[in-house]
Amino acid sequence: MDDNRLILFIVEGDSDQYALYDHLKDFTKPLGIRFKVEKGDVISKTENSRKLAVTILEDIIDGVLQETGFDQDDIAMVVHLVDMDGIYVTYNKIAINRGRSEIYYSQSEIEVRNRGHKDDIEKRNRKRSNGVNDLIKTSIIKNIPYRILYFSRDLEHVIHDDIDAGQGWVSNVKCQKADEFSNGFNTTKEFIEFFDNPDFRVPGDYDETWIHVKMDIHSLERWSNFHLVFEMILDDISKK
Repeated sequence: MDDNRLILFIVEGDSDQYALYDHLKDFTKPLGIRFKVEKGDVISKTENSRKLAVTILEDIIDGVLQETGFDQDDIAMVVHLVDMDGIYVTYNKIAINRGRSEIYYSQSEIEVRNRGHKDDIEKRNRKRSNGVNDLIKTSIIKNIPYRILYFSRDLEHVIHDDIDAGQGWVSNVKCQKADEFSNGFNTTKEFIEFFDNPDFRVPGDYDETWIHVKMDIHSLERWSNFHLVFEMILDDISKK
């Protein structure tokens, strides 16, 4: 076993790191972990508008290697964690509410302020869902095993059971609450058991969990396949 290998987690926000880092670090031993926080969805970033989703991930990995001085062989696996944000809902589930100044996610629809905003969200959803679909089918990036896992509607919805937390709390509050979430477990075993909760854990294998979240309005509801990460890590360790 090469003790210098690590698992790279690519995440959307600082709160992901606060919520997950400590217990994942404990679970992955003897492998190390590193979080790359992207400050939002990488597929819909303006600078990535003309890039294929796989190319975006290649660029992120290249940046981490350059920043850290690691070699590709030092990375045992790339785990990409994404928020769903309703990207698979149909156009009729994007509702116009002129009382809304900003986008609002409920567990049944996305509310926007006008028709133009509705069309913008539909365009965003189409781009993001197409990119995610490509990444679901991708198992290797830069010769490194790759998997993409989700929180729906977002991380805060899953860990706090509050759909308004992710869209109502400012960043520092999200991080504070995520830290409290992490510290609320006495053991990593308890942390793992939390994500095995049938209230939101999607049953089935990797492909089946993705089929589920694409159906109906599931990408707005409280679901996650994050529990699969523990099987993936154990499988990798057992192969070495």
